[in-house]
Amino acid sequence: MKCAFAATFFAAIVGVPAAYALARSSFRGKDLLDSLIDLPVVLPPLISGFGLLIFFGETPLGSAINSVIRVVFTPVGIVVAQFFVATPFVIRTVKAVFESIDDKYELVAQSLGSSKLESFLRVTMPMAKKGILAGVILAWARCVGEFGATLMLAGATKMRTETLPIAVFLNISVGNINMALAIAFVMLVISIATITSIKIVAGRQTV
Repeated sequence: MKCAFAATFFAAIVGVPAAYALARSSFRGKDLLDSLIDLPVVLPPLISGFGLLIFFGETPLGSAINSVIRVVFTPVGIVVAQFFVATPFVIRTVKAVFESIDDKYELVAQSLGSSKLESFLRVTMPMAKKGILAGVILAWARCVGEFGATLMLAGATKMRTETLPIAVFLNISVGNINMALAIAFVMLVISIATITSIKIVAGRQTV
């Protein structure tokens, strides 16, 4: 759960500004970048995890990062894998919210003396806060349910890199069906609570 919250935090830090840039700016390569953001969504999680494993284990940049902050087969790897698969959900959800907000509100604020940053923080962000919250909740749920990428990058070491889905996998592997069912039930409750929360937030979204 700690890893899921950490990954969601970083996904929001990266995803919200990225969503705003994609919603408000036009630049060369935007369509390509927009397509690349969807890769973690359409790729099988095992392939995403394998790619991350190769990056941190074989490439010069990834190896340098891994030598400073151990990523492979550690809890840090869980956060990285969850961040990789969850960030697109933040970007896609928040981008749609920003696109639904008329940029004239920001222009009016700027004409009254606000800077671009101030108009974003004081005008756009309050109007988009519920949509951002929905995106963050969705990303958190994706982090909690992540299995394939986490398994490849962080491994499946009991009590070290054991997320809820990996705990189900490990318990089934040793025949502990009752424990696997209990953990699966917890995940079912989390999923229902997440869907309900998103519907409540989305239902109250007004722009």
